[in-house]
Amino acid sequence: MKEEQDQKRTVLANLRKDIKDYPRGLLQLKARLESELNSRIGSPVRIDILADALELADERWRGAVEGYLNAQRFYLLVDPAYYKSALLIFDRIKKEFGFASFGLVDIGKLRERETIRPRDDSLARKVDTDNKLARSYIDYLLGRVVCCEKAEQLRNFKTAITADGLLYQGYVVRSIRRELMDDAFIGRYAVSLRVSRLEEELTQIEDQLRYWNPIRQLFVTVKRTVIYALFVQNTVAEKQKAYLRGMEIVNEVTDIDDQLSKLDLLWLDEQRRTIAALGDEIIALNKEKEEKGIQIGQYKERIRQLDYEVLPDHYQQLSNMEDRLQDDFPAEYQEDIGLPRYQQELDRLKRADIVHKNFSSRLEQSVKEQDTARKNFSLHVGSTQTGSSPAPSAWKLWIMMSLKQSKSSWRKVSCPNIEKRSKLPERVRWNSFRMIFWQN
Repeated sequence: MKEEQDQKRTVLANLRKDIKDYPRGLLQLKARLESELNSRIGSPVRIDILADALELADERWRGAVEGYLNAQRFYLLVDPAYYKSALLIFDRIKKEFGFASFGLVDIGKLRERETIRPRDDSLARKVDTDNKLARSYIDYLLGRVVCCEKAEQLRNFKTAITADGLLYQGYVVRSIRRELMDDAFIGRYAVSLRVSRLEEELTQIEDQLRYWNPIRQLFVTVKRTVIYALFVQNTVAEKQKAYLRGMEIVNEVTDIDDQLSKLDLLWLDEQRRTIAALGDEIIALNKEKEEKGIQIGQYKERIRQLDYEVLPDHYQQLSNMEDRLQDDFPAEYQEDIGLPRYQQELDRLKRADIVHKNFSSRLEQSVKEQDTARKNFSLHVGSTQTGSSPAPSAWKLWIMMSLKQSKSSWRKVSCPNIEKRSKLPERVRWNSFRMIFWQN
């Protein structure tokens, strides 16, 4: 409270010198802009604070004007001819003044883009000014804010306000904060109002200080006694406890030093080497883990290729081969002779590739025998056509021997079981004969 009193006394002294207590940094910013513009242009350039350029035409509406404008009262006005230069300077030095909401009004662009026609019943008519820049900006800000005497009139307009600060805007009615309305900055009369207000506030503070000072003095006296007693009871005891604990720590440190002096340093070195070796082993294992992870990724990719690229082709080829087997060999032959024979050879040789090799070599021999029989038959047919055919009995004997030899070879390949050979159906024997003489 004493600090607040001193602060208000300083502000009051400045107001009595006709120096308004603007937000901190505003006057410094104004002076900085004027100085740099003067240096850049070569002639004095005037910059005004909006609140200094205005006067209230009707004091009854001061609170409404002050509260509605709020921080806009502290905007700076500069001649449009120098606005670009002022903007560059403002942008360069703005960080030196913190985050204060100071602004630089662009009157030239405002006049260029806006049609400024304030209503006769607007809040702009409650403000007077001889400054043309300030007039343009106030007419733009307040020219559409309608002044209403009663609250029920507010809804008749898009934006309206009453003298006691009830504002209707954006289809919302709200009250302007009283401290903003009472905080007078506009016009010369504002200084007198602020002086009166600060004097009243100082009087209230002094009354409060006169009431609280005896209590404060008594509290200080009692506080000293109480604090001394608490110090003796608590602080001294804590200090004593801390001292005793310090002595215990000293003894513990001494014991630790003794133990260290008795340690086997060779054993410690051995432990360090073991730890280092384990560290190297961990590094190697981590490296191996990374390599295994790479291999796992490669295996997964190979599995993916097999699943989606390689195996589908093999499945198709297998399906085609099964279809060919179904076409070339009867179902009875496959179930009774072919598959049992293959399983028998697979159980004996343990490897499918060896079984395939044995059957393939025997198949080639059978094919050669069939080719020989076919050639002999062709020679016989040719000789009969020329009239030199052998005796019928010899021809029949030759056909039967060829068929018997081919049938015997085929049976040895497909059915090594002697008992089953004699049981081959006639259709199988006919198919054998057909394979020899009427192949595609």
